[in-house]
Amino acid sequence: MKTKGSSESSSGRGGFFAIDRRVVPVLIECGMSAAISYLVLCRGTGPDNRITGWSINAIEQHTGISRAGARAAIAALIGRGLIRQTKAGSRPSYLILPAHEVAGAVAAPPASRPSDDEDPVLRHVGATWTEVSTYLSKRLLPLAAKGLVEHQPPRSFRRARFDAETVKPDWTWLPNSLIDSAAGEVAPIELLRQSQNLPALRLLVLCYHAHDLAGYGGLHWRSVRRTYVGTRLRLKGEWTIWRFTPDTETAWPDRLPASAFMTGRTETVDGKQQDAGWRSFWAALALLKQLGLVSTVTHLIEADSDDGAVIHPCPDGGEAGEEAEHAITAAAREAALALCGVSPTSDLGNSDGLLIPVRAHIEHAAVVGLYRLRYRPKTGATAAWLGQADEWTEWRDTYLDIVDRLSPDALKLRA
Repeated sequence: MKTKGSSESSSGRGGFFAIDRRVVPVLIECGMSAAISYLVLCRGTGPDNRITGWSINAIEQHTGISRAGARAAIAALIGRGLIRQTKAGSRPSYLILPAHEVAGAVAAPPASRPSDDEDPVLRHVGATWTEVSTYLSKRLLPLAAKGLVEHQPPRSFRRARFDAETVKPDWTWLPNSLIDSAAGEVAPIELLRQSQNLPALRLLVLCYHAHDLAGYGGLHWRSVRRTYVGTRLRLKGEWTIWRFTPDTETAWPDRLPASAFMTGRTETVDGKQQDAGWRSFWAALALLKQLGLVSTVTHLIEADSDDGAVIHPCPDGGEAGEEAEHAITAAAREAALALCGVSPTSDLGNSDGLLIPVRAHIEHAAVVGLYRLRYRPKTGATAAWLGQADEWTEWRDTYLDIVDRLSPDALKLRA
Protein backbone atom coordinates (compact mmCIF):
# COMPACT_ATOMS: atom_id res chain seq x y z
CA MET A 1 0.00 0.00 0.00
CA LYS A 2 1.28 3.45 -0.93
CA THR A 3 0.73 6.50 1.20
CA LYS A 4 0.53 8.94 -1.68
CA GLY A 5 -2.41 9.57 -3.95
CA SER A 6 -3.53 7.05 -6.51
CA SER A 7 -2.28 7.16 -10.06
CA GLU A 8 -5.92 6.98 -11.06
CA SER A 9 -7.56 10.31 -11.84
CA SER A 10 -8.65 12.03 -8.64
CA SER A 11 -12.43 12.10 -8.44
CA GLY A 12 -14.85 12.51 -5.57
CA ARG A 13 -15.79 16.15 -6.02
CA GLY A 14 -15.79 18.59 -3.17
CA GLY A 15 -13.98 16.26 -0.82
CA PHE A 16 -16.74 13.64 -0.63
CA PHE A 17 -18.36 10.75 -2.46
CA ALA A 18 -21.57 8.78 -2.02
CA ILE A 19 -22.91 5.26 -1.70
CA ASP A 20 -26.54 4.16 -1.43
CA ARG A 21 -27.22 3.01 2.13
CA ARG A 22 -29.54 0.28 0.89
CA VAL A 23 -26.71 -1.75 -0.67
CA VAL A 24 -24.75 -1.95 2.59
CA PRO A 25 -26.20 -5.31 3.79
CA VAL A 26 -25.39 -6.89 0.43
CA LEU A 27 -21.95 -5.32 0.43
CA ILE A 28 -21.12 -6.71 3.86
CA GLU A 29 -22.13 -10.19 2.71
CA CYS A 30 -19.38 -9.99 0.07
CA GLY A 31 -16.61 -9.89 2.70
CA MET A 32 -14.08 -7.32 3.84
CA SER A 33 -11.88 -7.09 0.74
CA ALA A 34 -14.85 -6.68 -1.60
CA ALA A 35 -16.55 -4.15 0.69
CA ILE A 36 -13.40 -2.05 1.04
CA SER A 37 -12.79 -2.27 -2.72
CA TYR A 38 -16.35 -1.09 -3.39
CA LEU A 39 -15.77 2.03 -1.28
CA VAL A 40 -12.53 2.74 -3.13
CA LEU A 41 -14.30 2.40 -6.49
CA CYS A 42 -17.07 4.75 -5.30
CA ARG A 43 -14.39 7.24 -4.21
CA GLY A 44 -13.42 7.46 -7.87
CA THR A 45 -16.89 8.30 -9.20
CA GLY A 46 -17.81 11.60 -10.80
CA PRO A 47 -20.81 13.89 -10.23
CA ASP A 48 -23.29 11.11 -11.02
CA ASN A 49 -21.89 8.83 -8.29
CA ARG A 50 -22.18 6.00 -10.81
CA ILE A 51 -19.27 5.76 -13.24
CA THR A 52 -15.79 5.17 -11.84
CA GLY A 53 -12.46 4.98 -13.58
CA TRP A 54 -10.76 3.66 -10.47
CA SER A 55 -9.86 0.02 -10.61
CA ILE A 56 -7.25 -2.47 -9.41
CA ASN A 57 -4.49 0.17 -9.22
CA ALA A 58 -6.53 2.38 -6.91
CA ILE A 59 -7.49 -0.49 -4.63
CA GLU A 60 -3.87 -1.61 -4.40
CA GLN A 61 -2.58 1.91 -3.72
CA HIS A 62 -5.19 2.95 -1.15
CA THR A 63 -5.37 -0.29 0.82
CA GLY A 64 -3.30 -3.28 1.85
CA ILE A 65 -5.19 -5.49 -0.62
CA SER A 66 -2.83 -7.14 -3.09
CA ARG A 67 -3.24 -6.82 -6.83
CA ALA A 68 -4.56 -10.36 -7.05
CA GLY A 69 -6.87 -9.66 -4.13
CA ALA A 70 -8.18 -6.50 -5.80
CA ARG A 71 -8.88 -8.42 -8.98
CA ALA A 72 -10.78 -11.07 -7.01
CA ALA A 73 -12.71 -8.38 -5.11
CA ILE A 74 -13.86 -6.71 -8.33
CA ALA A 75 -14.91 -10.08 -9.72
CA ALA A 76 -16.92 -10.71 -6.55
CA LEU A 77 -18.64 -7.32 -6.82
CA ILE A 78 -19.52 -7.98 -10.46
CA GLY A 79 -20.76 -11.48 -9.62
CA ARG A 80 -22.98 -10.14 -6.83
CA GLY A 81 -24.48 -7.54 -9.13
CA LEU A 82 -23.14 -4.49 -7.27
CA ILE A 83 -21.07 -3.17 -10.18
CA ARG A 84 -20.86 -3.74 -13.93
CA GLN A 85 -17.79 -3.30 -16.10
CA THR A 86 -18.50 -0.76 -18.84
CA LYS A 87 -15.05 -0.54 -20.38
CA ALA A 88 -12.30 -3.12 -20.62
CA GLY A 89 -8.60 -2.74 -21.33
CA SER A 90 -5.76 -1.17 -19.41
CA ARG A 91 -7.97 1.65 -18.15
CA PRO A 92 -11.27 -0.03 -17.33
CA SER A 93 -14.36 1.67 -15.96
CA TYR A 94 -17.28 0.39 -13.94
CA LEU A 95 -20.90 1.30 -13.31
CA ILE A 96 -21.97 1.42 -9.65
CA LEU A 97 -25.41 -0.15 -10.01
CA PRO A 98 -28.36 1.62 -8.33
CA ALA A 99 -29.80 -0.09 -5.27
CA HIS A 100 -33.08 -1.06 -6.92
CA GLU A 101 -31.11 -3.14 -9.42
CA VAL A 102 -29.11 -4.96 -6.74
CA ALA A 103 -30.91 -8.14 -5.76
CA GLY A 104 -31.10 -8.50 -2.01
CA ALA A 105 -30.67 -4.79 -1.35
CA VAL A 106 -33.35 -3.18 0.80
CA ALA A 107 -34.86 -1.51 -2.24
CA ALA A 108 -34.73 -4.42 -4.67
CA PRO A 109 -38.13 -5.99 -5.40
CA PRO A 110 -36.79 -9.15 -7.12
CA ALA A 111 -36.65 -12.15 -4.83
CA SER A 112 -33.27 -13.12 -6.25
CA ARG A 113 -30.79 -11.92 -8.79
CA PRO A 114 -30.41 -13.54 -12.22
CA SER A 115 -28.18 -16.58 -12.36
CA ASP A 116 -25.17 -16.71 -14.65
CA ASP A 117 -27.34 -18.48 -17.22
CA GLU A 118 -30.21 -16.04 -16.88
CA ASP A 119 -28.21 -12.82 -17.08
CA PRO A 120 -27.51 -13.09 -20.86
CA VAL A 121 -31.23 -13.70 -21.40
CA LEU A 122 -32.11 -10.58 -19.41
CA ARG A 123 -29.99 -8.49 -21.76
CA HIS A 124 -32.46 -9.16 -24.59
CA VAL A 125 -35.11 -7.13 -22.77
CA GLY A 126 -35.25 -3.34 -22.80
CA ALA A 127 -37.31 -0.64 -21.14
CA THR A 128 -40.16 -0.91 -23.69
CA TRP A 129 -42.42 -3.82 -24.53
CA THR A 130 -40.73 -6.18 -26.96
CA GLU A 131 -42.23 -9.28 -28.57
CA VAL A 132 -39.76 -12.13 -28.49
CA SER A 133 -39.51 -15.60 -29.95
CA THR A 134 -41.21 -18.57 -28.34
CA TYR A 135 -37.83 -19.95 -27.33
CA LEU A 136 -36.75 -16.70 -25.66
CA SER A 137 -40.17 -16.31 -24.06
CA LYS A 138 -39.76 -19.65 -22.29
CA ARG A 139 -36.42 -18.53 -20.93
CA LEU A 140 -37.78 -15.14 -19.79
CA LEU A 141 -40.78 -16.48 -17.90
CA PRO A 142 -38.68 -17.57 -14.87
CA LEU A 143 -37.22 -14.05 -14.73
CA ALA A 144 -40.75 -12.64 -14.74
CA ALA A 145 -41.56 -14.88 -11.79
CA LYS A 146 -38.58 -13.37 -9.95
CA GLY A 147 -39.78 -9.85 -10.67
CA LEU A 148 -36.85 -9.01 -12.91
CA VAL A 149 -39.00 -8.49 -16.02
CA GLU A 150 -42.67 -7.82 -16.73
CA HIS A 151 -44.65 -10.14 -18.97
CA GLN A 152 -47.53 -9.23 -21.25
CA PRO A 153 -48.99 -12.39 -22.82
CA PRO A 154 -48.37 -14.01 -25.06
CA ARG A 155 -44.70 -13.13 -25.67
CA SER A 156 -44.07 -9.44 -24.87
CA PHE A 157 -41.57 -8.50 -22.15
CA ARG A 158 -39.89 -5.42 -20.69
CA ARG A 159 -37.56 -4.69 -17.80
CA ALA A 160 -39.26 -4.39 -14.44
CA ARG A 161 -40.24 -0.84 -13.59
CA PHE A 162 -39.94 0.60 -10.13
CA ASP A 163 -41.74 3.48 -8.49
CA ALA A 164 -40.06 6.82 -7.91
CA GLU A 165 -39.36 6.16 -4.24
CA THR A 166 -37.66 2.87 -5.01
CA VAL A 167 -35.49 4.36 -7.73
CA LYS A 168 -34.56 7.42 -5.66
CA PRO A 169 -31.10 6.88 -4.08
CA ASP A 170 -30.70 6.98 -0.33
CA TRP A 171 -27.26 8.54 -0.42
CA THR A 172 -24.73 8.33 2.35
CA TRP A 173 -22.09 11.02 1.94
CA LEU A 174 -18.59 9.90 2.87
CA PRO A 175 -15.45 12.06 3.06
CA ASN A 176 -12.59 11.36 0.67
CA SER A 177 -10.35 11.40 3.75
CA LEU A 178 -11.69 7.96 4.70
CA ILE A 179 -9.94 6.56 1.62
CA ASP A 180 -7.04 8.98 1.13
CA SER A 181 -4.09 8.61 3.46
CA ALA A 182 -2.19 11.69 4.56
CA ALA A 183 1.58 11.56 4.49
CA GLY A 184 2.83 9.23 7.19
CA GLU A 185 -0.67 8.11 8.19
CA VAL A 186 -2.68 5.02 7.46
CA ALA A 187 -6.04 5.75 5.82
CA PRO A 188 -9.05 5.12 8.09
CA ILE A 189 -10.52 2.60 5.67
CA GLU A 190 -7.26 0.64 5.75
CA LEU A 191 -7.32 0.59 9.55
CA LEU A 192 -10.75 -0.98 9.38
CA ARG A 193 -9.59 -3.49 6.77
CA GLN A 194 -6.73 -4.49 9.03
CA SER A 195 -9.22 -5.11 11.86
CA GLN A 196 -11.22 -7.51 9.65
CA ASN A 197 -14.25 -6.37 11.62
CA LEU A 198 -17.11 -6.20 9.12
CA PRO A 199 -19.68 -5.01 11.70
CA ALA A 200 -17.45 -2.00 12.44
CA LEU A 201 -17.27 -1.14 8.73
CA ARG A 202 -21.02 -1.44 8.48
CA LEU A 203 -21.52 0.71 11.58
CA LEU A 204 -19.21 3.42 10.27
CA VAL A 205 -21.19 3.76 7.04
CA LEU A 206 -24.49 3.80 8.94
CA CYS A 207 -23.16 6.45 11.31
CA TYR A 208 -22.36 8.67 8.34
CA HIS A 209 -25.88 8.15 7.06
CA ALA A 210 -27.45 9.19 10.37
CA HIS A 211 -24.92 11.95 11.15
CA ASP A 212 -26.41 15.45 11.31
CA LEU A 213 -23.88 18.04 12.43
CA ALA A 214 -25.99 21.09 11.66
CA GLY A 215 -29.12 19.72 13.34
CA TYR A 216 -27.77 17.81 16.32
CA GLY A 217 -23.99 18.19 16.45
CA GLY A 218 -23.57 14.53 15.51
CA LEU A 219 -25.85 11.50 15.85
CA HIS A 220 -29.23 12.23 17.44
CA TRP A 221 -29.33 11.61 21.19
CA ARG A 222 -32.30 9.28 20.70
CA SER A 223 -30.23 6.93 18.52
CA VAL A 224 -27.05 6.36 20.54
CA ARG A 225 -25.50 8.48 23.27
CA ARG A 226 -23.74 8.75 26.60
CA THR A 227 -26.27 9.64 29.29
CA TYR A 228 -25.75 12.17 32.11
CA VAL A 229 -27.58 12.50 35.41
CA GLY A 230 -28.74 16.05 36.15
CA THR A 231 -29.12 17.65 39.58
CA ARG A 232 -30.64 21.09 40.22
CA LEU A 233 -28.39 23.01 42.63
CA ARG A 234 -30.20 26.31 43.06
CA LEU A 235 -32.32 28.97 41.39
CA LYS A 236 -30.78 32.41 40.96
CA GLY A 237 -32.92 34.94 39.15
CA GLU A 238 -33.55 33.77 35.61
CA TRP A 239 -31.04 30.94 35.92
CA THR A 240 -31.17 27.44 37.36
CA ILE A 241 -27.73 26.06 38.16
CA TRP A 242 -27.35 22.39 37.23
CA ARG A 243 -24.68 19.78 37.80
CA PHE A 244 -24.50 16.96 35.25
CA THR A 245 -22.46 13.79 35.83
CA PRO A 246 -21.79 11.03 33.25
CA ASP A 247 -23.68 7.79 33.63
CA THR A 248 -24.11 5.04 31.02
CA GLU A 249 -24.15 4.57 27.25
CA THR A 250 -27.41 3.62 25.59
CA ALA A 251 -28.80 3.07 22.11
CA TRP A 252 -32.27 2.66 20.60
CA PRO A 253 -32.94 -0.69 18.90
CA ASP A 254 -35.49 0.79 16.49
CA ARG A 255 -33.26 3.58 15.16
CA LEU A 256 -30.17 3.69 13.03
CA PRO A 257 -27.45 2.76 13.49
CA ALA A 258 -28.33 0.12 16.11
CA SER A 259 -31.50 -1.04 14.33
CA ALA A 260 -29.42 -2.53 11.51
CA PHE A 261 -27.77 -4.88 14.03
CA MET A 262 -30.94 -6.23 15.61
CA THR A 263 -31.54 -9.90 14.80
CA GLY A 264 -34.82 -10.75 16.50
CA ARG A 265 -33.00 -13.51 18.37
CA THR A 266 -32.53 -13.19 22.11
CA GLU A 267 -29.68 -14.22 24.36
CA THR A 268 -29.03 -13.96 28.08
CA VAL A 269 -26.33 -11.52 29.19
CA ASP A 270 -25.73 -10.95 32.91
CA GLY A 271 -29.06 -12.58 33.64
CA LYS A 272 -30.99 -10.31 31.27
CA GLN A 273 -32.59 -11.08 27.93
CA GLN A 274 -31.43 -8.95 25.01
CA ASP A 275 -31.23 -9.09 21.24
CA ALA A 276 -28.22 -11.07 20.07
CA GLY A 277 -27.19 -8.14 17.87
CA TRP A 278 -26.29 -5.87 20.78
CA ARG A 279 -22.94 -7.56 21.39
CA SER A 280 -21.89 -6.99 17.80
CA PHE A 281 -23.11 -3.37 17.87
CA TRP A 282 -21.29 -2.36 21.07
CA ALA A 283 -18.11 -4.18 20.03
CA ALA A 284 -18.15 -2.41 16.66
CA LEU A 285 -18.72 0.96 18.33
CA ALA A 286 -15.85 0.29 20.75
CA LEU A 287 -13.52 -0.40 17.83
CA LEU A 288 -14.54 2.79 16.01
CA LYS A 289 -13.82 4.74 19.20
CA GLN A 290 -10.48 2.97 19.64
CA LEU A 291 -9.49 3.91 16.08
CA GLY A 292 -10.49 7.52 16.70
CA LEU A 293 -13.16 7.46 13.99
CA VAL A 294 -15.98 8.44 16.36
CA SER A 295 -16.06 10.16 19.73
CA THR A 296 -18.58 11.79 22.01
CA VAL A 297 -19.05 15.53 22.35
CA THR A 298 -21.37 16.56 25.18
CA HIS A 299 -24.29 18.89 24.44
CA LEU A 300 -26.88 20.71 26.53
CA ILE A 301 -30.37 20.05 25.15
CA GLU A 302 -33.81 21.47 25.99
CA ALA A 303 -35.27 18.07 26.86
CA ASP A 304 -34.40 14.42 26.45
CA SER A 305 -37.07 13.84 23.81
CA ASP A 306 -37.55 13.88 20.06
CA ASP A 307 -39.03 17.37 20.32
CA GLY A 308 -36.10 18.88 22.21
CA ALA A 309 -33.35 20.82 20.48
CA VAL A 310 -29.67 21.43 21.10
CA ILE A 311 -28.98 24.54 23.17
CA HIS A 312 -25.22 24.47 22.82
CA PRO A 313 -22.24 22.09 22.94
CA CYS A 314 -20.33 21.70 26.20
CA PRO A 315 -17.50 19.16 25.74
CA ASP A 316 -16.64 17.35 28.94
CA GLY A 317 -12.98 17.13 29.98
CA GLY A 318 -10.75 15.50 27.39
CA GLU A 319 -13.48 15.03 24.80
CA ALA A 320 -13.11 15.96 21.18
CA GLY A 321 -14.71 19.18 20.04
CA GLU A 322 -13.87 22.54 18.55
CA GLU A 323 -11.95 25.09 20.61
CA ALA A 324 -14.97 27.42 20.61
CA GLU A 325 -17.12 24.58 22.01
CA HIS A 326 -14.70 23.94 24.87
CA ALA A 327 -14.72 27.67 25.64
CA ILE A 328 -18.46 27.43 26.36
CA THR A 329 -17.88 24.68 28.93
CA ALA A 330 -15.26 26.70 30.80
CA ALA A 331 -17.35 29.88 30.77
CA ALA A 332 -20.49 28.01 31.89
CA ARG A 333 -18.63 26.59 34.90
CA GLU A 334 -17.36 30.03 35.93
CA ALA A 335 -20.87 31.46 35.58
CA ALA A 336 -22.40 28.62 37.63
CA LEU A 337 -19.91 29.16 40.46
CA ALA A 338 -20.52 32.90 40.38
CA LEU A 339 -24.29 32.42 40.55
CA CYS A 340 -23.83 30.06 43.50
CA GLY A 341 -21.54 32.60 45.17
CA VAL A 342 -18.62 30.22 45.64
CA SER A 343 -15.03 30.19 44.48
CA PRO A 344 -13.36 27.70 42.13
CA THR A 345 -11.54 26.27 45.18
CA SER A 346 -14.75 25.47 47.04
CA ASP A 347 -16.18 21.97 47.33
CA LEU A 348 -18.52 22.71 44.44
CA GLY A 349 -15.68 24.15 42.38
CA ASN A 350 -13.62 21.02 42.95
CA SER A 351 -16.50 18.62 42.29
CA ASP A 352 -16.74 16.39 39.24
CA GLY A 353 -19.26 16.87 36.49
CA LEU A 354 -20.42 19.77 34.39
CA LEU A 355 -21.73 22.95 36.03
CA ILE A 356 -24.07 24.85 33.74
CA PRO A 357 -26.56 27.68 34.29
CA VAL A 358 -29.77 27.03 32.35
CA ARG A 359 -32.54 29.57 31.93
CA ALA A 360 -35.15 28.73 34.53
CA HIS A 361 -38.05 28.27 32.12
CA ILE A 362 -36.25 25.33 30.51
CA GLU A 363 -37.40 22.88 33.16
CA HIS A 364 -36.42 19.63 31.44
CA ALA A 365 -32.87 20.49 30.46
CA ALA A 366 -30.55 17.52 29.93
CA VAL A 367 -26.97 16.85 28.94
CA VAL A 368 -26.09 14.06 26.51
CA GLY A 369 -22.85 12.87 24.96
CA LEU A 370 -23.50 12.92 21.22
CA TYR A 371 -21.45 10.73 18.92
CA ARG A 372 -19.56 12.72 16.30
CA LEU A 373 -17.51 11.43 13.39
CA ARG A 374 -13.92 12.59 13.14
CA TYR A 375 -13.68 12.76 9.34
CA ARG A 376 -16.38 14.94 7.80
CA PRO A 377 -17.45 15.34 4.18
CA LYS A 378 -17.08 18.89 2.89
CA THR A 379 -20.77 19.29 2.21
CA GLY A 380 -23.19 22.15 2.73
CA ALA A 381 -24.36 20.51 5.95
CA THR A 382 -20.83 20.52 7.35
CA ALA A 383 -20.42 24.17 6.34
CA ALA A 384 -23.70 25.04 8.07
CA TRP A 385 -22.46 23.41 11.26
CA LEU A 386 -19.18 25.31 11.15
CA GLY A 387 -21.25 28.45 10.65
CA GLN A 388 -22.59 27.95 14.17
CA ALA A 389 -19.27 29.15 15.59
CA ASP A 390 -20.73 32.64 16.04
CA GLU A 391 -23.53 31.17 18.17
CA TRP A 392 -20.97 29.30 20.27
CA THR A 393 -19.12 32.56 20.88
CA GLU A 394 -22.38 34.25 21.90
CA TRP A 395 -23.03 31.53 24.49
CA ARG A 396 -19.52 31.88 25.88
CA ASP A 397 -20.00 35.65 26.13
CA THR A 398 -23.41 35.20 27.79
CA TYR A 399 -21.82 33.16 30.57
CA LEU A 400 -18.86 35.51 30.90
CA ASP A 401 -21.28 38.44 31.24
CA ILE A 402 -22.73 36.69 34.30
CA VAL A 403 -19.24 36.40 35.77
CA ASP A 404 -18.57 40.08 35.07
CA ARG A 405 -21.79 41.15 36.81
CA LEU A 406 -21.06 38.97 39.81
CA SER A 407 -17.42 39.88 40.11
CA PRO A 408 -15.40 38.67 43.09
CA ASP A 409 -15.33 42.22 44.48
CA ALA A 410 -19.13 42.20 44.74
CA LEU A 411 -19.38 38.77 46.41
CA LYS A 412 -18.52 37.28 49.75
CA LEU A 413 -17.13 34.07 48.37
CA ARG A 414 -17.40 30.91 50.47
CA ALA A 415 -14.22 28.91 50.39
